[in-house]
Amino acid sequence: VIAPSWTDWVNALHPYDRERVVDFTLNAAAHPDVQYHTEFRILRPNGEQRQVFSALISELEPDRPGHARLVGINWDITDIKRTEQALQKAQFAAEAANRAKSEFLANMSHEIRTPMNAIIGFTELLEEQVQEPRHQAYLRTIRSAGNSLLALINDILDLSKIEAGKLKIHKQPCQLDSLL
Repeated sequence: VIAPSWTDWVNALHPYDRERVVDFTLNAAAHPDVQYHTEFRILRPNGEQRQVFSALISELEPDRPGHARLVGINWDITDIKRTEQALQKAQFAAEAANRAKSEFLANMSHEIRTPMNAIIGFTELLEEQVQEPRHQAYLRTIRSAGNSLLALINDILDLSKIEAGKLKIHKQPCQLDSLL
């Protein structure tokens, strides 16, 4: 493939990338046998912008001492870049949805925990006043189920805090065998 003229090639470079890519190319030409690669944008004659990955090497010309030529290849990576951008957008959206879920769980757990504490508290008050054994058994069942539900709500709240990065760890000495 015959390369376009230097002027045609420079004019095809995106204006924001032109100076950097020309400097890159001239630097590569000045250092024979070193491989270079970069990414840049070009503008096609129809105005379409494309993303290009370029790899090149400068070789000394055997027939012309002191002269070098650039040998390289350009790959159109526009579709790859578009796919990367779409994946990045999807990742940001998934992370935002995950944060929203964690915040929702934290809020809901807090909102449920408050009335649950009231239910357990009033159940304990009723247990002190109710004398009939069958009704006391009902109240113990309500209190036990309420405590189980509260423990579950607290676990959900802790999990959502961990996911949201808001869980605070308090270091303190403990007896590991008694905890186990």
